[in-house]
Formats: sequence, C-alpha cells, structure tokens
Amino acid sequence: MTEPPSPTGGASLGPNDPVEEADGYSRTIYRECDLCESLTHLTESHGLFVCGSCEDRLLP
Repeated sequence: MTEPPSPTGGASLGPNDPVEEADGYSRTIYRECDLCESLTHLTESHGLFVCGSCEDRLLP
C-alpha cells in the first residue's frame, strides 16, 4: 500500500519520516498481536502491537 500524493505537491514520506497520527489514533498494521499472537489488523498501543480485544484490555 502506498501513501497518496501530498495535496501540496511535496515529496512522499520515506520510511524514516515521522508520520502524524490522525485524531489520536495509532497506525494500523498487519502482523501477529504481541499479546495473544492472533494474526489480524493491529494497532500500536502502549509500545506494543495489539489486536482490538487486547487493546481494550490495555485501556484504563
């Protein structure tokens, strides 16, 4: 999956460029959950990559 071109015509982001999180949500990736090891779409939360159900358990 590629990033859409910038509306201002700037260069696309490289792998080491910082990416702003939209509306406070973390980026979503596809790999194994660090806690339950299910293979699903994950969110980076508390320094871990976790699935939705594990993320709910991490929330205060």
